[in-house]
Amino acid sequence: MLVYKFGGSSLKNAVGIRNVSGIIRNTKTNLVVVLSALGKTTNALEELVRMAWERRIGMEEAVQQLRMFHFEVLDQLIPRDHQKGRKALVAAFEEFEFILKAKPGDDYDRFYDQIVSHGEIWATLIMEDFLKNEGVDLQWTDSRKLIVTNGIFRNAGVYWEQTGTEIK
Repeated sequence: MLVYKFGGSSLKNAVGIRNVSGIIRNTKTNLVVVLSALGKTTNALEELVRMAWERRIGMEEAVQQLRMFHFEVLDQLIPRDHQKGRKALVAAFEEFEFILKAKPGDDYDRFYDQIVSHGEIWATLIMEDFLKNEGVDLQWTDSRKLIVTNGIFRNAGVYWEQTGTEIK
């Protein structure tokens, strides 16, 4: 088994996603693919965390820009009538917006982790839809359900034995 990890600069736009998908399609072995958020998404999410925490105005516009960017990339990759993962991406954005607009609580680090992790979710959903459209047989897995950590937000340690059990 191989594990490939692609960073945000590799996934900055539709062209980058096509390049990464070519690497994945040309790998003829069991493969685990880990993706970062697209382009500068993490930076935008970090700013949204600050805006939400401080209850600053402009959050709706910033969220709309992120949403538009991700759906534009999806539309550049796959014609809308062939997009099977669009509903999952819509649902992921709705979950994100619900968390962002809720009262953040009193734990900044926990709120940060809840918000910033969505960039990777969106990237993997887009990649999944594109690869499946290209005929790649794959299984998307939400790593949040597999990786068990100690709960120290923004600096979590992994419980490797439990995580290994979940992954198997």
